Amino acid sequence: MYLNNFGFKRYPFHVTPDPEFIFLTACHEEALNRLRFGLDANSGFIVLTGEVGSGKTTILRRFINELKCQFALVFNPQDDFIKLLRQILDELEIRYEKDEDGPALIERLNERALSLHGRGEQLVIVIDEAQNLSLEVLESIRLLTNLETDKAKLLDIILAGQPELSGKLDSVRLIQLKQRIGMRYHLLPLSQEEMGPYIRHRLNIAGGNPDSIVFTPGALKKIFFYSGGVPRL
Repeated sequence: MYLNNFGFKRYPFHVTPDPEFIFLTACHEEALNRLRFGLDANSGFIVLTGEVGSGKTTILRRFINELKCQFALVFNPQDDFIKLLRQILDELEIRYEKDEDGPALIERLNERALSLHGRGEQLVIVIDEAQNLSLEVLESIRLLTNLETDKAKLLDIILAGQPELSGKLDSVRLIQLKQRIGMRYHLLPLSQEEMGPYIRHRLNIAGGNPDSIVFTPGALKKIFFYSGGVPRL
């Protein structure tokens, strides 16, 4: 009924991240460019943070769609290094035995990374919701960037999460990890000026006629006031 009433082919404001609906503000474009540059530079660690609903996951999906390399995308990572390694290996479809310990699992990851490197390919590990990881697990993740040749790192790691992630990365206990971060960016909410174009963009993608659906200036001000510019809200 909702779709038919407005002439939509799909819901314009669905909460599920969809790269096709992405609205690139200057801030979102900058986030994408930072991810691209960090990967091209073989930075080791790339960090993307932002408030809940600011578009981090959508940016990541858009970025991943551009990748021409092998990657592991881990959502809601396990706060246990061995379990996290298994998640990564599962994503890469690397077989392992259930009783293998950390060094053995890392060696399997190293073998894949070396194989890809030998073919001139890159391995990327993307961990979303990384703010849920403990300092101990984050420090263990740092050790994965020790997988390298004399001239290049064998894998790049992208950590994405809520602002709490920045607080953890600034901890004295993670000073070595912080020193290895080659690119870091914080995604900001939409500005009031971007709110209207954002809404029209989503209406267009949904297949409706945005000219027949009018959001008055007063309505847009209310939407911005209550949402704070956070796209999901």
